[in-house]
Amino acid sequence: MSAIFDHLIAILVGAVLVGTLLFVQMRRQESAIETTVRNRVEWHADEFLSVLQRDVENMRTVRQTQTAFGFDRYTLEREDGPDGMGYTSQFSFPTLADPSLGAASPVAIVSYHATPTGQKVRVGQTERWTYTVTRSEYRRGGTVRRTGGAVGVLELNVMSVPKTGAEQSDDVRSRSDVAFQVRVSVVAAAPVGRRASDQRTTTLQNAVRRAATVRVLSATATEGLPPVEPGPAVVPTFPGDPPPPPVVPPPPPTSTGGGSPPPYVPPPRTNGGGSSPPYTPPPPMTPPQAPPGRNI
Repeated sequence: MSAIFDHLIAILVGAVLVGTLLFVQMRRQESAIETTVRNRVEWHADEFLSVLQRDVENMRTVRQTQTAFGFDRYTLEREDGPDGMGYTSQFSFPTLADPSLGAASPVAIVSYHATPTGQKVRVGQTERWTYTVTRSEYRRGGTVRRTGGAVGVLELNVMSVPKTGAEQSDDVRSRSDVAFQVRVSVVAAAPVGRRASDQRTTTLQNAVRRAATVRVLSATATEGLPPVEPGPAVVPTFPGDPPPPPVVPPPPPTSTGGGSPPPYVPPPRTNGGGSSPPYTPPPPMTPPQAPPGRNI
């Protein structure tokens, strides 16, 4: 009888040990998932902010832009999101197309456009609306093309801050005495089904916020004229811009005495005062014939 109890106790102890090991293994997997999600979000946010910071640091002046294109483009627009909070919907400016070339680089116009996705992602105990940010680029002689962006963005705020300490504004042209404060938050949809109940309600591992104050490096450098790329320069239409007005064809040219006269058209023939009937040709003529019985 004691042997049976010994076996039962051994089975219970083994089951507890196996259950404990399985629980520890599951928690390790859940922790690894959170670490992977966190690393992915951090890399995504850092990469996006690095590209935006590089573009702002190499922003070109109005004179340089007009030399390269014949026009300039500086836009900083804000809108209210689905939750009523403001965000930067479009940020456009000229910058170096290839910063590695320095002053020999041509000028490109870039545009960052944020659009709501209409979807929410759970961050901790709240749900947040997400945005998609698209980076587009235009170079002389080419077309507007998408060159990158970010997904799962919770916040994108770009404001210009003068050195005098005045309030933030949306003025982009005053580059010589301003800096730009950039705040961006990126989130990734974490696999909720693979996390424990306490992690589902308290974790913030799937959201990352980054902020930076960026100054335009070319504002304190000697302003030189950039190289002009070949090809025509047209005003680009970036995502978020209103569509261009329809092209109205010009009216047909009219003759004002200097051109050739129109071809002559004879007036219709009339009989009396009314219109003449249509012309009917006469019947064909036949040669005369001799009466029967007589020779001519």
